[in-house]
Amino acid sequence: VTPPARMCYRRRLESSPGLAGTMNLDLVIGTDGRITAVYLNRDLSSLDDDEILECIRRAVQARTYPPAYGGPVTITYPFRFN
Repeated sequence: VTPPARMCYRRRLESSPGLAGTMNLDLVIGTDGRITAVYLNRDLSSLDDDEILECIRRAVQARTYPPAYGGPVTITYPFRFN
């Protein structure tokens, strides 16, 4: 789990002890390297928590990644929390 995602999870654990599972997020990377959208892939996830999702969304959208050539690219990234 990335440090920002770990921070999001730990913050949420304070109000929901025992919260655990996997969140698979679909990240859409634009041609400029910015994340243009973040979606929870509910079919592949065992944890559906809006607070963690929003916190991770803010963290990943604040960073720049290698650009996607030829058009936007969607990747699925797993976050495992336990």
